[in-house]
Amino acid sequence: MSFSRDKICIVLCWLLSCMVCRSQDHPLYSQYRYNGLAVNPAFAGSRGVPNVAALYRTHLPKTEGAPVTQTLAGDFPMINPKLALGLLMINDKVGIYKRMGFYGAYAFRVNMQQGKLSFGIQGGFEQMREDASEVTVMEEGDRMFLPGMRRVFMPNVGAGMYYDAPRCFAGLSVPQLIRYADAGAGAYKGAPALSNVMLYGGMLLPVNKHVRLKPSVLLRFEQSGLLVDVNCNVLLLPDDRLEVGLSCRSTNVLAAMAQIKINSRLCIGYAYDHALKTAAIITGAHEIMLRYEFNFLVKAENPLYLKQ
Repeated sequence: MSFSRDKICIVLCWLLSCMVCRSQDHPLYSQYRYNGLAVNPAFAGSRGVPNVAALYRTHLPKTEGAPVTQTLAGDFPMINPKLALGLLMINDKVGIYKRMGFYGAYAFRVNMQQGKLSFGIQGGFEQMREDASEVTVMEEGDRMFLPGMRRVFMPNVGAGMYYDAPRCFAGLSVPQLIRYADAGAGAYKGAPALSNVMLYGGMLLPVNKHVRLKPSVLLRFEQSGLLVDVNCNVLLLPDDRLEVGLSCRSTNVLAAMAQIKINSRLCIGYAYDHALKTAAIITGAHEIMLRYEFNFLVKAENPLYLKQ
């Protein structure tokens, strides 16, 4: 059985319309295309070779309590090229809250007429730590911030699907299927929920023999179906080694980004986010990404570059 590229995109959009979700406070990334496993477990194995990606994101100004996020992700295809495994580690800090997560991902890839369709699942846990002793109170003995530390262990699972072809890609994911809410008395209660649904896609448009454009968009929805975040990107590829472009989010953030391939295995990416609202407490963010591939025989990125 074969499916056209258009049919795959229609199926993805229809599945999204059947879902409801509720957003949670999960890290957002400007370079989500290069940190695919943090967004979608079905991304595992899509590059065709073992690879490791590390990302560091910090907000400006660098005041105490400003958000800081680090991720480390790796995935590799198995002996059966239709199967792939991945590992994701997240360390996120906002104010007095610190969150560390570990997830394992499994993906199954199906060959289509013009590309590959992947189905992925992930499972793991997150540990959230709340340290009220880091708060400086105006009134000694404030019961809202009694000194002490609270730790919460939160297992979770996620799922997604991902389609990639030489000139386009699309994904639908629900990274966390269990939503946790504060139940009081220092406890958190989890319940099944389609949380933080994300739909994204992009394409590669040749401008001339050497220059290409890569527009893409990411949509994030709440349980009520309300669209809470729109991330639009346009990248310019003057050659196979360099990408430069802009990103605009509905949260009044404009980002400039670039990625350069140092050699056939190593690439470096950088993004700078700037808040358009001058009254915002957080005015910007730096994001640095490193990715290393363990197979120098790869001649083209997939789906990030046009196949040769």
